[in-house]
Amino acid sequence: MKAKAEEAITAVAAAFGDPHRHRGLGLRKLARRSYEVRIWLQWRIIFIHDGETLTAYDIMSHDDVARWLHGRSK
Repeated sequence: MKAKAEEAITAVAAAFGDPHRHRGLGLRKLARRSYEVRIWLQWRIIFIHDGETLTAYDIMSHDDVARWLHGRSK
């Protein structure tokens, strides 16, 4: 999984800001400043964009992402 995560992070870093390339990576916007990319069926890498920098925040399961988003909306 580590190699798959490293590949995804590198690909997202190279393509971020180009919506046509986002689709091929599976990058999708979750909330105002957060994005996810799927690395396995269940696992996602969460990215936070602060306006200038895109940071790989964490690797979570699909269910963990849902809980994380719910907790951020409060």
